[in-house]
Amino acid sequence: PVAATAGNIATEDVEIPEGPLDKIEFPFPLEPRLRALGLPCKLHEGVITLLHDYTICNEGDELTAKQAKLLTHFGYEMANMTFKVTSYWSKSAKANPVKKLA
Repeated sequence: PVAATAGNIATEDVEIPEGPLDKIEFPFPLEPRLRALGLPCKLHEGVITLLHDYTICNEGDELTAKQAKLLTHFGYEMANMTFKVTSYWSKSAKANPVKKLA
């Protein structure tokens, strides 16, 4: 999984409980940014404190840019990245080093 972006579909409900946030993961200079993203919080003795339980998203919701950024801050990864290999380079093939896969 990778960090979600705007337009991704939420794969789970994410609710952050009321109370202080970890001051290592959420240092006090981050508080204005979290408020700008819609998180109801304030500084209390230098610790970011959530004023009430806050639901970032519900399973099946299409994520907004603000929700995606909050999920990233809280360490949630809700997107999958996949690659389909269609060809590869081979040093041993002198005439045509790029091999196409079926």
